[in-house]
Amino acid sequence: MSADEIEQVFHLKRAQPLLQVFTTLFHGGFDGVLVRLLVLRELASDASTSAFSRADINTRLAYLLPESLETVLVRLRSNQLLAWDAQQAVYRVTPMARNVLSAIDSLLALGQSADEAEMGFLLSQVAGAQAIGGVSVEQLQHLLGRLNDLTEEFADAIASGSEFLLRASQAKWHMACDWVEKGSEILRAITSDENADGATHRAAQAIGRAQSALLNMQGMFSRALNQIERQRVHLGQSGLSTTDIKRWLLLHEGTWPRWPTAPSTSRWCRCSSPRPK
Repeated sequence: MSADEIEQVFHLKRAQPLLQVFTTLFHGGFDGVLVRLLVLRELASDASTSAFSRADINTRLAYLLPESLETVLVRLRSNQLLAWDAQQAVYRVTPMARNVLSAIDSLLALGQSADEAEMGFLLSQVAGAQAIGGVSVEQLQHLLGRLNDLTEEFADAIASGSEFLLRASQAKWHMACDWVEKGSEILRAITSDENADGATHRAAQAIGRAQSALLNMQGMFSRALNQIERQRVHLGQSGLSTTDIKRWLLLHEGTWPRWPTAPSTSRWCRCSSPRPK
């Protein structure tokens, strides 16, 4: 069997133009990625015009070093993210670039914790695809995989016997249940869709079972926490317990924070970032 006969290879090769766009944006170091996204997002964010002369671009992105801006424009233009209209001497943001930026912005807009972003983004992709009648088995499988990961993570926390791990996981479980509730209507629409194929129906049904398993963990959390409560040790007549002491130690761990080193922008940006005091 040749590589081209593998189904996943076939699908990925067919998507080569789109994948090449992501390579253009994200290949190389962080500074390079940052400046490419800055340029493309700055141009795409202006809905009042679809054409930008080089003078317009220079004015909008005056904080970038000229040589860095030139390098980025050449790269974006060479890889179908910017189109050059030679007749009018203007740049235009391509439809492919807008699609890619929309996908990136959807993920960036979920500014909550990483767990909220994961579930929110996966559900938004399924909901959006369902709305236009194009939900794929792969999108459902990503959501199913995340639900199974969470169920396994919560089961491990319950088996650990650690109160702090249990309470942290229980808070995360409540968050996951909120997303389950939001996704239930979408799944009902998929399972009742007569035009959906068998694989899609099976994936949606598997997600339904995974959601039920997740929701049923409430009693397991309660029993585990009740067991810990019965075993809690109190220190004399002070009213303090070993849990109180551990919580205090955790709160005061690393009292003197260290500022992380920010990526340098000196190679492409005219501005300089102030150091934290």
